[in-house]
Amino acid sequence: MVNEEAEKYKDKGNAAFKDKDFGEAIKQYNKAITLDPDNAVYYSNRSGAWYSQGKYENALNDANKSIQANTSFVKGYSRKGAAQLCLAQYDEADKTFKEGLTKEPGNAACVKGLDDVKTARARKPARASSSGGGGGGGLPPMLQQILTKLQQGGKMQMYMLAMGGYFLFNQLTGAGKAASSGAGSSPGMDAEDEVATSTDVSMSRMFKKNEGQWVSSMQSGTKSDSMLLMLHRTSSSAEVEFSSFFPTLASANARLVAPDRPCHGFSTCPAAGEPQDSKWLSSLIRSEGNPDKLAIIAVGRDAIAQALALAQKKKEVGLVVMMKPKVVAPKPSSMTATGEVSLQEAAATAIWRAAGAEHHETREPTFQKLSQSCQITLVYEAGDEEDEDLMTTLDNQGVEVKTRSATEDEPLAVILADEVRKGLDDAADDTL
Repeated sequence: MVNEEAEKYKDKGNAAFKDKDFGEAIKQYNKAITLDPDNAVYYSNRSGAWYSQGKYENALNDANKSIQANTSFVKGYSRKGAAQLCLAQYDEADKTFKEGLTKEPGNAACVKGLDDVKTARARKPARASSSGGGGGGGLPPMLQQILTKLQQGGKMQMYMLAMGGYFLFNQLTGAGKAASSGAGSSPGMDAEDEVATSTDVSMSRMFKKNEGQWVSSMQSGTKSDSMLLMLHRTSSSAEVEFSSFFPTLASANARLVAPDRPCHGFSTCPAAGEPQDSKWLSSLIRSEGNPDKLAIIAVGRDAIAQALALAQKKKEVGLVVMMKPKVVAPKPSSMTATGEVSLQEAAATAIWRAAGAEHHETREPTFQKLSQSCQITLVYEAGDEEDEDLMTTLDNQGVEVKTRSATEDEPLAVILADEVRKGLDDAADDTL
């Protein structure tokens, strides 16, 4: 017998889910489950909400409860397999999707899940076995064009050898595979009373010639009039900084574009060194079709300065999220210290150093010409040092700033996705 009161809470949860307010959706599903703890759909829907927040362990737990409540409910299996896939539990995910197909042969979500498992399993061996054949034919066009400069020697040779090493490092280690493996794929809606997660994202590396220089970026294939631009800190790269956030940020329903800044990652370095203005960003955005709405996440003082400079020029920028405003370029004397950094972080720093890090000058952010419709949000992680000088500058210039802090209950990726969704929605509401 249907519990009508529980169904009302489920419907409220579904409405919140479709509005991408996953925290509220979970609260409503909790109430529905309290009233009807044996309903498989409620656990499945809550699993989908956890999944959309990037909390895959919680999603897996609720998927198991859904299956326990109804072993014939195929959605429970597709939810479980999707969570296992994101947790890199490939053997378990394979088994789960196959078990789901015994309940409903041909189920689209389970069939797609098996394909995603196959792709994820194949990726690392494929990377490790790629030999390149010696002719450079498998390299990106930017690398093919500039390999000839290796014969020139000097700084250019050092830079190119470092970039080649960075490319091979990524190929051999499978760095960033979670962002591009399709592991964020989610089972679709197959019944009226179920909700579907919306974090299906596949990130690809792109190369474009921009202002005479090759700029590389990680991009999603999302079709949208909105764009989320992500700018990494100095001495890092887009992949190092943001790859773990891609699946959760996909819920913002915007096209994700995370460029390697000039002289970083796979992007080449102009003869004059890294640009200190935002012209290269304006050119990059034009080449991507000039989105109607634009949100920016910027990490570190240099990236924040470039993001704000772009926001002062382009009215389409409705949100700038600032992270780690006190982080500046590392001093050359500190770049040999290993500390607690990953090999990928060390490789990214080596690229930046080879490109001429000794000539880098940190640019200070300015806020004078920001549009009133552009929101500013400052997000802190645990252990981040607050920037009191920045807050004073913002206050003196009359700039309203929203501050949020990541916690165990509200992870950083969830906060970023929430801010981007709200920022882009507000930008849309601002039109007449």
